[in-house]
Amino acid sequence: MQHPDPAIGDTRPLPYTQRRALLLELLAKVGPPIQPLPATDDRDVAEHWYEALQAQGLEGVL
Repeated sequence: MQHPDPAIGDTRPLPYTQRRALLLELLAKVGPPIQPLPATDDRDVAEHWYEALQAQGLEGVL
């Protein structure tokens, strides 16, 4: 993907964590209805989300 800042340019070669940080920065200026989904690499947090979201009818998390 091409970042709107020419100094950043093509973000495809960047690690996921850097690409996500850039995306979050861009989306902060946009606001709802376009918004990023939460993400975690903490298993306990992911398990909590999984159980809590089932009660809301969601089938899983990625």
